[in-house]
Amino acid sequence: MLGRIKQLKMNTHSDETINIPLYYLRAQIIREGTDGLKHVKGLMKLRGLALDARPVP
Repeated sequence: MLGRIKQLKMNTHSDETINIPLYYLRAQIIREGTDGLKHVKGLMKLRGLALDARPVP
């Protein structure tokens, strides 16, 4: 396990590693009508993402 941790390097992942799951989570919350939408929107706003950039299927 320690060997794997040492292999991780900062900044090896792009912003898409975070952005895509936020869009997915937003769509899931909208479809299912569950709580937390304002929090996800807040995170997206902090990251500078457009809320209407990807349609909710």
